[in-house]
Amino acid sequence: MAESSTVDSIYWLKKASESNNSNAFLQIGIKYLNGDRFEKDIKKALHNFEKAAELGNAAAQSKIGEIFLN
Repeated sequence: MAESSTVDSIYWLKKASESNNSNAFLQIGIKYLNGDRFEKDIKKALHNFEKAAELGNAAAQSKIGEIFLN
């Protein structure tokens, strides 16, 4: 059951991002950054953080800063 709910959550995050939901972009970026349910990919994480930041998401702006500091 847990795997099914994980697949469902990823599906809904992607659907929400298609509607320009900044929190969805943020959460997808975090998953790419940490390698959680996606293969770890800094470029894809940054891309999603940038999308969220463009929509005014302050947490995503912070994540972008963290990436460039490291």
